[in-house]
Amino acid sequence: MKATSAYRLKAALAWLLAGAGATGSAAMATAMSFPNLDVPLASNLAMVQEMRADAAVQRNAPSSEALNRAVIAAAPMTPAAWLRIAYLQTRDGGALKPSGLEALEKSYAIAPFGPDISLWRLTFIYDHWPLMTPSLRAQAAAELETLSRSRGQTFDVRTISNASGRFSAQMTEAAAINLQGIDRATDGVAR
Repeated sequence: MKATSAYRLKAALAWLLAGAGATGSAAMATAMSFPNLDVPLASNLAMVQEMRADAAVQRNAPSSEALNRAVIAAAPMTPAAWLRIAYLQTRDGGALKPSGLEALEKSYAIAPFGPDISLWRLTFIYDHWPLMTPSLRAQAAAELETLSRSRGQTFDVRTISNASGRFSAQMTEAAAINLQGIDRATDGVAR
């Protein structure tokens, strides 16, 4: 094969690859901008399905649960989808069911310390504190302690509606802030 033929073949393949990349990028951008459109190549991606489910929950759409199940089927390691199960059960004043508690446990198994979901998850758990299992209480306390110790008072315990949950969160946060102060005071001290 001549050098010019090899060059033309490589150039054609490069243009083909660039075209495929541009087409995929455009499909993904369109699907993310308009999640309710059916965009070939992109609509079945987990990220787009997550956006659809989140938008449906915000609109209080009847399809919320079905869309959330589709997210879990596509990407079972998405902690927000598991949290959405618990939220959907309680959204209209309903009781948190065992499947909701199990979904909260799964969210901790996937992402024990968030960070993207920490504030929402902690608020939800402390708002429903009397219904939480000992395991969920311990995991929430560990998450709040880690969050408060590393970031300070980023969690607003005043937003918690349940009195016992608010008290528990206040005590956990105060202990974590104290430990953060001890950590800072002892930095650089030889042990």
